[in-house]
Amino acid sequence: MKLSTTQLDTLARMGEGELERLPGGFWTTTTTPRDHRGVPVWWCDIRTVRVLEKLGLVERCGRFPEEWRDARRKLVR
Repeated sequence: MKLSTTQLDTLARMGEGELERLPGGFWTTTTTPRDHRGVPVWWCDIRTVRVLEKLGLVERCGRFPEEWRDARRKLVR
């Protein structure tokens, strides 16, 4: 399977961490640094998260019943 640059970057930034949803539908890693206003210096959108999930590269963490707000973790391959 051929992944986009954004998808590869997202997986690399996840490392062993998770993706968490931010207000407005954007996603970032739990380890991404924040600027002086608390805004992450890197983020991706829900489309990237859903494609990675559809491809079996990430999965829901199960903290929330709603699919759209549940954190994601990388699957070990």
